[in-house]
Amino acid sequence: ILQFAEAGYGLILRGAESACSKRGDTLIFRAVNHEPVEVRDEEGARPDGVIIVGGVRKDVAQRYRDLQIPVALVDLLEHEQTAEHEAVRIDYALGTKIAMERLRELGHTRIGFIGFSGSQKYMLYWQSLELLGLTYDPGCVEFLHPLELDPGVLSGLRKTQAILTRGRRPTAILATNDS
Repeated sequence: ILQFAEAGYGLILRGAESACSKRGDTLIFRAVNHEPVEVRDEEGARPDGVIIVGGVRKDVAQRYRDLQIPVALVDLLEHEQTAEHEAVRIDYALGTKIAMERLRELGHTRIGFIGFSGSQKYMLYWQSLELLGLTYDPGCVEFLHPLELDPGVLSGLRKTQAILTRGRRPTAILATNDS
């Protein structure tokens, strides 16, 4: 039994668990970590479908497809060509816009950013600053790198500390990784 927070991937897992329970199906949760996985469970049964959250190497997802096991891809970490019927995409544009507007409503005028450079979230962050009439300050921005995400909490802490040691501190930080 794993316990997840009420945000991010925990909500996705909880939704999948609820849907399976209503249908009388069993949900088996496995952490894949980009390695090939055994397709059969402990009793030798084949899964009726697979939900991959956050992405894995293409060959891992392809292994399920080759066995004609339906695959649902949720919140892909990288943009890749997938059939629209098998991908669930999260509306980061709306989420970022709402978060930035809410921070502004709360009186924040110097909003920092921790996330990936070149990402949709980063682009929407600085566009939101512009739309809200706020100034972009590169000293309030720190970029994550994929290799820093294990463990994510420590990466976020380090990036926050880097921002806070600079001259003018932000009054809020938009962090784009749940951890």
